[in-house]
Amino acid sequence: MNAATLHDAWIAFAKPRIQARARSNRISSLGYRCVRRLVWDRLIGDLRPALPPEKAGIFAEGDLHEQAARRQMSSMGIDLIHVQREVVGPHNITGHIDGVIRDEDGEIVAEIKSVHPALWEKHRTLDDMLASSSPWIAAYPTQLCLYEYGVGTDRGVFVLRNKGTGQLRFVDCPRDENLVRASIDRAAYVEGWIGKLLPVLAPDRDRLHAFSVLAPEDWPTATPDAACQYCDYRGWACDLAALGREGGVSMLEDAELLEAAETMRRTAEAAGEHDRAKARLAEAMKARGPGVHFAGPVCGKVVSYTTTKHDIPADIKAQFARKESALRVTMSMEE
Repeated sequence: MNAATLHDAWIAFAKPRIQARARSNRISSLGYRCVRRLVWDRLIGDLRPALPPEKAGIFAEGDLHEQAARRQMSSMGIDLIHVQREVVGPHNITGHIDGVIRDEDGEIVAEIKSVHPALWEKHRTLDDMLASSSPWIAAYPTQLCLYEYGVGTDRGVFVLRNKGTGQLRFVDCPRDENLVRASIDRAAYVEGWIGKLLPVLAPDRDRLHAFSVLAPEDWPTATPDAACQYCDYRGWACDLAALGREGGVSMLEDAELLEAAETMRRTAEAAGEHDRAKARLAEAMKARGPGVHFAGPVCGKVVSYTTTKHDIPADIKAQFARKESALRVTMSMEE
Protein backbone atom coordinates (compact mmCIF):
# COMPACT_ATOMS: atom_id res chain seq x y z
CA MET A 1 0.00 0.00 0.00
CA ASN A 2 1.26 3.46 -0.90
CA ALA A 3 -0.04 6.99 -1.41
CA ALA A 4 -1.50 6.12 -4.82
CA THR A 5 -3.51 3.16 -3.54
CA LEU A 6 -4.69 5.14 -0.54
CA HIS A 7 -5.83 7.93 -2.88
CA ASP A 8 -7.73 5.40 -5.02
CA ALA A 9 -9.41 4.11 -1.87
CA TRP A 10 -10.43 7.66 -0.96
CA ILE A 11 -11.92 8.30 -4.41
CA ALA A 12 -13.93 5.10 -4.11
CA PHE A 13 -15.13 6.17 -0.66
CA ALA A 14 -15.91 9.81 -1.53
CA LYS A 15 -18.68 9.08 -4.01
CA PRO A 16 -20.90 11.76 -5.51
CA ARG A 17 -23.87 12.60 -3.30
CA ILE A 18 -27.27 12.02 -4.91
CA GLN A 19 -29.59 14.93 -4.17
CA ALA A 20 -33.15 14.30 -3.07
CA ARG A 21 -36.37 16.23 -3.43
CA ALA A 22 -37.42 17.98 -0.22
CA ARG A 23 -40.67 16.57 1.17
CA SER A 24 -41.29 19.51 3.50
CA ASN A 25 -40.27 23.11 4.10
CA ARG A 26 -36.97 22.57 5.86
CA ILE A 27 -36.18 24.99 8.67
CA SER A 28 -32.52 25.02 7.61
CA SER A 29 -33.55 26.55 4.28
CA LEU A 30 -36.42 28.90 5.14
CA GLY A 31 -34.04 31.76 5.93
CA TYR A 32 -32.87 31.95 2.31
CA ARG A 33 -34.10 34.98 0.40
CA CYS A 34 -34.85 33.21 -2.88
CA VAL A 35 -38.32 31.64 -2.82
CA ARG A 36 -37.78 30.06 -6.25
CA ARG A 37 -35.06 27.86 -4.81
CA LEU A 38 -37.37 26.72 -1.98
CA VAL A 39 -40.10 25.79 -4.46
CA TRP A 40 -37.70 24.01 -6.83
CA ASP A 41 -36.26 22.00 -3.89
CA ARG A 42 -39.77 20.65 -3.31
CA LEU A 43 -40.68 20.04 -6.95
CA ILE A 44 -37.53 19.11 -8.86
CA GLY A 45 -34.82 18.83 -6.21
CA ASP A 46 -34.05 15.25 -7.22
CA LEU A 47 -33.46 16.32 -10.83
CA ARG A 48 -30.37 18.26 -9.79
CA PRO A 49 -27.00 16.76 -10.73
CA ALA A 50 -25.26 14.74 -8.02
CA LEU A 51 -22.85 16.68 -5.82
CA PRO A 52 -19.23 15.88 -6.76
CA PRO A 53 -17.05 14.42 -3.96
CA GLU A 54 -15.36 17.76 -3.24
CA LYS A 55 -18.73 19.40 -2.52
CA ALA A 56 -20.24 16.39 -0.77
CA GLY A 57 -17.21 16.46 1.53
CA ILE A 58 -18.26 19.88 2.83
CA PHE A 59 -21.33 18.32 4.45
CA ALA A 60 -19.28 15.44 5.89
CA GLU A 61 -16.79 17.94 7.31
CA GLY A 62 -19.62 19.88 8.91
CA ASP A 63 -20.78 16.73 10.69
CA LEU A 64 -17.24 16.17 12.03
CA HIS A 65 -17.05 19.75 13.34
CA GLU A 66 -20.46 19.35 15.00
CA GLN A 67 -19.31 16.19 16.78
CA ALA A 68 -16.09 17.91 17.86
CA ALA A 69 -18.02 20.90 19.23
CA ARG A 70 -20.28 18.61 21.26
CA ARG A 71 -17.22 16.88 22.74
CA GLN A 72 -15.66 20.24 23.61
CA MET A 73 -18.85 21.40 25.31
CA SER A 74 -19.08 18.11 27.23
CA SER A 75 -15.53 18.67 28.46
CA MET A 76 -16.70 22.10 29.66
CA GLY A 77 -19.44 20.38 31.67
CA ILE A 78 -22.20 21.35 29.20
CA ASP A 79 -24.08 18.37 27.82
CA LEU A 80 -26.64 18.71 25.05
CA ILE A 81 -29.92 16.84 25.38
CA HIS A 82 -32.58 16.14 22.72
CA VAL A 83 -29.86 15.85 20.03
CA GLN A 84 -31.46 15.70 16.55
CA ARG A 85 -34.96 16.04 18.02
CA GLU A 86 -37.52 16.75 15.31
CA VAL A 87 -39.52 19.98 15.46
CA VAL A 88 -42.48 20.90 13.27
CA GLY A 89 -44.45 24.01 12.42
CA PRO A 90 -47.41 25.10 10.28
CA HIS A 91 -47.41 24.79 6.48
CA ASN A 92 -45.33 21.61 6.47
CA ILE A 93 -42.33 23.12 8.31
CA THR A 94 -39.92 20.52 9.71
CA GLY A 95 -36.40 20.38 11.09
CA HIS A 96 -34.03 18.72 13.55
CA ILE A 97 -32.24 20.61 16.31
CA ASP A 98 -28.59 20.08 17.22
CA GLY A 99 -29.51 19.92 20.88
CA VAL A 100 -30.84 21.67 23.97
CA ILE A 101 -29.05 23.06 27.03
CA ARG A 102 -31.13 22.91 30.19
CA ASP A 103 -30.55 25.34 33.06
CA GLU A 104 -32.49 26.62 36.05
CA ASP A 105 -34.53 28.94 33.80
CA GLY A 106 -35.58 26.31 31.27
CA GLU A 107 -34.32 25.22 27.85
CA ILE A 108 -31.91 26.88 25.42
CA VAL A 109 -31.80 25.59 21.85
CA ALA A 110 -28.19 25.21 20.67
CA GLU A 111 -27.26 25.43 16.99
CA ILE A 112 -23.70 24.40 16.05
CA LYS A 113 -22.09 25.97 12.98
CA SER A 114 -18.59 25.40 11.64
CA VAL A 115 -17.25 28.62 10.14
CA HIS A 116 -14.28 29.60 7.98
CA PRO A 117 -11.66 31.42 10.13
CA ALA A 118 -12.07 34.73 8.29
CA LEU A 119 -15.85 34.66 8.66
CA TRP A 120 -15.55 33.50 12.28
CA GLU A 121 -13.57 36.67 13.03
CA LYS A 122 -16.17 38.86 11.31
CA HIS A 123 -19.26 37.42 13.01
CA ARG A 124 -19.05 38.10 16.73
CA THR A 125 -22.61 39.20 17.49
CA LEU A 126 -26.14 38.43 16.35
CA ASP A 127 -26.23 41.77 14.52
CA ASP A 128 -23.09 40.76 12.62
CA MET A 129 -24.86 37.62 11.45
CA LEU A 130 -28.08 39.38 10.48
CA ALA A 131 -26.12 41.96 8.44
CA SER A 132 -23.74 39.40 6.92
CA SER A 133 -22.91 39.61 3.23
CA SER A 134 -22.94 35.80 3.24
CA PRO A 135 -26.51 34.66 2.43
CA TRP A 136 -25.93 31.47 4.40
CA ILE A 137 -24.82 33.16 7.61
CA ALA A 138 -27.54 35.82 7.28
CA ALA A 139 -30.07 32.97 7.25
CA TYR A 140 -28.78 31.35 10.45
CA PRO A 141 -30.80 33.51 12.92
CA THR A 142 -34.04 32.64 11.13
CA GLN A 143 -33.17 28.95 11.39
CA LEU A 144 -32.48 29.10 15.13
CA CYS A 145 -35.56 31.24 15.87
CA LEU A 146 -37.73 28.65 14.10
CA TYR A 147 -36.14 25.89 16.18
CA GLU A 148 -36.95 27.88 19.33
CA TYR A 149 -40.53 28.27 18.08
CA GLY A 150 -40.79 24.52 17.51
CA VAL A 151 -39.33 23.64 20.92
CA GLY A 152 -41.47 26.21 22.71
CA THR A 153 -38.75 28.42 24.18
CA ASP A 154 -37.62 31.96 23.56
CA ARG A 155 -33.91 31.32 24.12
CA GLY A 156 -31.27 30.06 21.73
CA VAL A 157 -27.50 30.16 21.36
CA PHE A 158 -25.17 29.71 18.41
CA VAL A 159 -22.06 27.61 18.91
CA LEU A 160 -19.69 28.87 16.21
CA ARG A 161 -16.67 26.61 15.71
CA ASN A 162 -13.61 28.04 13.97
CA LYS A 163 -12.67 25.54 11.23
CA GLY A 164 -9.02 26.53 11.49
CA THR A 165 -8.39 26.63 15.24
CA GLY A 166 -11.29 24.73 16.77
CA GLN A 167 -12.17 27.70 18.99
CA LEU A 168 -15.78 28.07 20.06
CA ARG A 169 -17.75 31.31 20.15
CA PHE A 170 -21.19 31.52 21.74
CA VAL A 171 -23.73 34.05 20.45
CA ASP A 172 -27.12 34.54 22.13
CA CYS A 173 -30.12 34.48 19.82
CA PRO A 174 -33.42 35.28 21.54
CA ARG A 175 -36.50 34.36 19.55
CA ASP A 176 -37.47 37.08 17.09
CA GLU A 177 -41.18 36.87 16.36
CA ASN A 178 -40.77 38.92 13.17
CA LEU A 179 -38.32 36.38 11.75
CA VAL A 180 -40.60 33.52 12.79
CA ARG A 181 -43.69 35.09 11.22
CA ALA A 182 -41.85 35.95 8.01
CA SER A 183 -40.65 32.34 7.72
CA ILE A 184 -44.11 30.92 8.32
CA ASP A 185 -45.47 33.26 5.64
CA ARG A 186 -42.69 32.12 3.29
CA ALA A 187 -43.58 28.48 3.93
CA ALA A 188 -47.23 29.23 3.20
CA TYR A 189 -46.18 30.90 -0.06
CA VAL A 190 -44.14 27.83 -1.03
CA GLU A 191 -47.06 25.52 -0.23
CA GLY A 192 -49.24 27.64 -2.51
CA TRP A 193 -46.81 27.14 -5.38
CA ILE A 194 -46.61 23.41 -4.66
CA GLY A 195 -50.38 23.13 -4.96
CA LYS A 196 -50.29 25.11 -8.20
CA LEU A 197 -47.38 23.42 -9.95
CA LEU A 198 -47.24 19.87 -8.61
CA PRO A 199 -50.19 18.71 -10.75
CA VAL A 200 -48.45 20.19 -13.81
CA LEU A 201 -45.21 18.34 -13.09
CA ALA A 202 -46.80 14.95 -12.34
CA PRO A 203 -46.35 12.05 -12.85
CA ASP A 204 -42.74 11.76 -11.71
CA ARG A 205 -41.43 10.29 -14.94
CA ASP A 206 -42.64 13.31 -16.90
CA ARG A 207 -41.53 16.04 -14.52
CA LEU A 208 -38.40 17.07 -16.42
CA HIS A 209 -40.27 17.38 -19.73
CA ALA A 210 -43.19 19.20 -18.12
CA PHE A 211 -40.83 21.59 -16.38
CA SER A 212 -38.93 22.31 -19.61
CA VAL A 213 -42.09 23.60 -21.28
CA LEU A 214 -43.28 25.57 -18.24
CA ALA A 215 -43.22 29.24 -19.16
CA PRO A 216 -40.69 31.31 -17.14
CA GLU A 217 -43.45 33.77 -16.25
CA ASP A 218 -45.06 30.89 -14.37
CA TRP A 219 -41.97 30.39 -12.21
CA PRO A 220 -41.86 31.67 -8.61
CA THR A 221 -40.05 34.94 -7.95
CA ALA A 222 -36.26 34.71 -7.68
CA THR A 223 -34.14 36.99 -5.49
CA PRO A 224 -30.51 37.16 -6.71
CA ASP A 225 -27.68 37.26 -4.19
CA ALA A 226 -24.24 35.75 -3.67
CA ALA A 227 -25.78 32.27 -3.42
CA CYS A 228 -26.67 32.34 -7.13
CA GLN A 229 -23.19 31.24 -8.18
CA TYR A 230 -23.55 28.00 -6.20
CA CYS A 231 -27.21 27.32 -7.02
CA ASP A 232 -27.91 23.88 -8.49
CA TYR A 233 -30.70 25.34 -10.63
CA ARG A 234 -28.56 27.95 -12.36
CA GLY A 235 -28.69 27.72 -16.13
CA TRP A 236 -31.58 25.27 -16.49
CA ALA A 237 -34.21 26.18 -13.91
CA CYS A 238 -33.23 29.80 -13.37
CA ASP A 239 -32.22 32.37 -15.98
CA LEU A 240 -29.67 34.62 -14.26
CA ALA A 241 -29.80 37.22 -17.04
CA ALA A 242 -33.52 37.79 -16.46
CA LEU A 243 -33.61 38.23 -12.70
CA GLY A 244 -34.49 41.90 -12.93
CA ARG A 245 -31.34 43.38 -11.44
CA GLU A 246 -29.55 46.05 -13.48
CA GLY A 247 -27.11 44.32 -15.80
CA GLY A 248 -28.28 40.85 -14.79
CA VAL A 249 -25.96 38.34 -13.13
CA SER A 250 -22.89 36.86 -14.76
CA MET A 251 -20.12 34.44 -13.87
CA LEU A 252 -16.48 35.39 -14.49
CA GLU A 253 -14.71 32.25 -15.68
CA ASP A 254 -11.37 33.58 -16.96
CA ALA A 255 -8.56 31.51 -15.41
CA GLU A 256 -6.58 34.56 -14.25
CA LEU A 257 -9.67 36.09 -12.62
CA LEU A 258 -10.50 32.85 -10.86
CA GLU A 259 -6.93 32.74 -9.59
CA ALA A 260 -7.31 36.30 -8.29
CA ALA A 261 -10.54 35.30 -6.54
CA GLU A 262 -8.80 32.34 -4.93
CA THR A 263 -5.98 34.63 -3.77
CA MET A 264 -8.56 36.96 -2.23
CA ARG A 265 -10.13 34.02 -0.37
CA ARG A 266 -6.78 32.61 0.78
CA THR A 267 -5.43 35.91 2.13
CA ALA A 268 -8.67 37.22 3.64
CA GLU A 269 -7.89 36.14 7.20
CA ALA A 270 -4.35 37.61 7.21
CA ALA A 271 -5.57 40.84 5.59
CA GLY A 272 -8.31 41.21 8.18
CA GLU A 273 -5.89 40.67 11.06
CA HIS A 274 -3.49 43.22 9.53
CA ASP A 275 -6.21 45.87 9.17
CA ARG A 276 -7.50 45.36 12.71
CA ALA A 277 -3.99 45.55 14.20
CA LYS A 278 -3.18 48.67 12.17
CA ALA A 279 -6.38 50.40 13.30
CA ARG A 280 -5.68 49.58 16.94
CA LEU A 281 -2.13 50.94 16.76
CA ALA A 282 -3.25 54.07 14.90
CA GLU A 283 -5.85 54.81 17.56
CA ALA A 284 -3.28 54.41 20.36
CA MET A 285 -0.69 56.60 18.59
CA LYS A 286 -3.24 59.30 17.82
CA ALA A 287 -4.14 59.39 21.52
CA ARG A 288 -0.49 60.21 22.31
CA GLY A 289 -0.56 63.26 20.06
CA PRO A 290 1.90 64.55 17.42
CA GLY A 291 5.30 62.89 17.29
CA VAL A 292 6.97 59.64 16.34
CA HIS A 293 5.80 56.56 18.19
CA PHE A 294 7.28 53.06 18.17
CA ALA A 295 5.52 49.78 18.93
CA GLY A 296 7.98 46.96 18.43
CA PRO A 297 8.87 46.85 14.71
CA VAL A 298 6.20 49.42 13.80
CA CYS A 299 7.01 53.12 13.56
CA GLY A 300 4.17 55.62 13.34
CA LYS A 301 4.26 59.36 12.78
CA VAL A 302 1.43 61.57 14.01
CA VAL A 303 1.24 65.09 12.58
CA SER A 304 -1.30 67.86 13.00
CA TYR A 305 -2.77 69.59 9.99
CA THR A 306 -5.57 71.98 9.13
CA THR A 307 -8.29 71.67 6.54
CA THR A 308 -10.38 74.38 4.95
CA LYS A 309 -14.14 73.93 5.01
CA HIS A 310 -16.72 76.21 3.45
CA ASP A 311 -20.11 76.63 5.06
CA ILE A 312 -22.30 77.26 2.02
CA PRO A 313 -26.04 77.82 2.51
CA ALA A 314 -28.01 74.82 1.27
CA ASP A 315 -30.11 76.86 -1.19
CA ILE A 316 -27.02 78.25 -2.86
CA LYS A 317 -25.20 74.92 -2.83
CA ALA A 318 -28.18 73.26 -4.51
CA GLN A 319 -27.91 75.62 -7.49
CA PHE A 320 -24.52 74.14 -8.39
CA ALA A 321 -25.34 70.50 -7.72
CA ARG A 322 -25.10 68.01 -10.56
CA LYS A 323 -25.45 64.26 -10.83
CA GLU A 324 -22.85 62.05 -12.47
CA SER A 325 -23.16 58.36 -13.26
CA ALA A 326 -20.55 56.07 -11.77
CA LEU A 327 -19.98 52.40 -11.02
CA ARG A 328 -19.41 51.08 -7.51
CA VAL A 329 -17.94 47.65 -6.84
CA THR A 330 -18.63 45.77 -3.61
CA MET A 331 -17.25 42.29 -3.05
CA SER A 332 -17.71 39.65 -0.40
CA MET A 333 -16.13 36.25 0.15
CA GLU A 334 -18.46 33.29 0.45
CA GLU A 335 -17.52 30.00 2.08
